[in-house]
Amino acid sequence: MHTQLSHRLCVPPTVVSLLSGSGKRRGELSGDGRWANGLRFSFALSGCFPDASEGADMLMVKPGLPYLDVLAKIREKSKLPMVAYHVSGEYAMLKAAAEKGYISEKDTVLEVLKSFRRAGADAVATYYAKEAAKWMVEDMKGTQKFTEPCY
Repeated sequence: MHTQLSHRLCVPPTVVSLLSGSGKRRGELSGDGRWANGLRFSFALSGCFPDASEGADMLMVKPGLPYLDVLAKIREKSKLPMVAYHVSGEYAMLKAAAEKGYISEKDTVLEVLKSFRRAGADAVATYYAKEAAKWMVEDMKGTQKFTEPCY
């Protein structure tokens, strides 16, 4: 049993939920300087399903954008809630592109968040949470409604 999930035995399930980070892969966007070249699905998926059988309540894929395909494959094989983690490197990349005028920050961020949902994420952890929430509320108050379906 993985160390992180072995602690599950000490806490009643009604008190806390466990989010397994085993779907994460190291890469440039996570800031650790290593990139998993030639990543195979079997390798990417190998950590998720043991965690599910050991009591994880949710599964996380990190970083989110480069692994939308992995997220979709896990979604096909698991009924557990899925979380996409939009890591700091992805956030910084979008911020820099917006500052240079290469992209519309709001439109691009909202499209990225929708892409996580289309790939099968039930939730997204992102450094853009406050800004995205503000943009969505503004859109609902104005003429531009954020009502476009995610799927």
